[in-house]
Amino acid sequence: MKRSSALSGLVLLACLCFFAVPCAAGDEKKPEVRDGKIYLPENNMPRVPLERLNLDFPKEMPKELLDMKGNIYRGELEGTSTTKGLKKKLSQVTYLVLSGYLPETKEAVMYFVWERGHDGRPSQGRMKGIFNPEGETVLSTISRTGMPIEYRLYFLKDGKLRINTNSGFSAEYSPVGKLP
Repeated sequence: MKRSSALSGLVLLACLCFFAVPCAAGDEKKPEVRDGKIYLPENNMPRVPLERLNLDFPKEMPKELLDMKGNIYRGELEGTSTTKGLKKKLSQVTYLVLSGYLPETKEAVMYFVWERGHDGRPSQGRMKGIFNPEGETVLSTISRTGMPIEYRLYFLKDGKLRINTNSGFSAEYSPVGKLP
C-alpha cells in the first residue's frame, strides 16, 4: 500500500513539474527595440538603426498600409536555387517594416532585412512600389550585384502578408514586434 501511494505521489509530482515548466518550443524570441536600434533575435542578423527606416506616414494612407504601421514582420523566404545544374532548397529568415507611403505617387516603401544575400552576408535595404489595393503590389529593389529584384506583396487575413519573388521564392509574414 505504501509503495502504490509513493508511486502515485511521484507520478503526481512529475505531472506538476511537466506542466509548471514553460515549453521552450513556444518561447519564440521577439525583436527588441532599444538604444535607437532594432535587435533581431537571430545571431546572424544586422542591427537596424531606427533613423535608417526614415519613417514617413501621411494622414491619407490606405487601410492595409495603416494596419502595417509600426509592426515588425518576420517570414522565411523559401525556394529552390539551381547552381551548376543542381537544384537546392533554400530558406532564409527575413524581416519587413513599412517605412513610408508617398500619396502623390501611391508608392509604398518597405525596409527589408535578410539573413544572407548572394555574398552570404546578412543585409538590409529598401524596396518600393506602387500600392495596389486590388491585388499584388510589386515592390522592387536592386541587389548589390546590380540585378533588379521584384517582390510581389499580398495582404492576407489576420494581419499577415505574403511575398513572392521574381526568382521563385516566397514567404508568409506575421507581425512579431512593434516599433516605439
